[in-house]
Amino acid sequence: TDALTSIRKALTVLDVSGYVPGVIVMSASEWEATELLLLSSVATATRGIPVDAVSRRLWGVPVVISQGLGADTALVLGDSAVTVDTDGQIITRWSDAVGDDFARNARRCLVELRANCSVTQPGAVVKVETAA
Repeated sequence: TDALTSIRKALTVLDVSGYVPGVIVMSASEWEATELLLLSSVATATRGIPVDAVSRRLWGVPVVISQGLGADTALVLGDSAVTVDTDGQIITRWSDAVGDDFARNARRCLVELRANCSVTQPGAVVKVETAA
């Protein structure tokens, strides 16, 4: 069907499984296409209710943009299904001895952090095909 219907069905999958929907992840082009559905016949059926373009929400769930997703794909994540883990250390190094930095009176800063993305609740991650 359309992205609105597919994402709503994914939210139901989370509800039935006992997970609270936390966020919807879409590419910028998918979010644009979803917003533009409001200008089509789908808008007549839904009356534009599920899309809040100003606060970027869909069916009341926040939408975040990620260019790492493939075309015609979205993810619906349950609350706390994915976490970012770090070792808690941030390494910062300064230098003015790279290339012509000294001549230009410039300094460079390198900041590093070890981080990992963990899926703590695989059942709370639903992949959605958004194409009709």
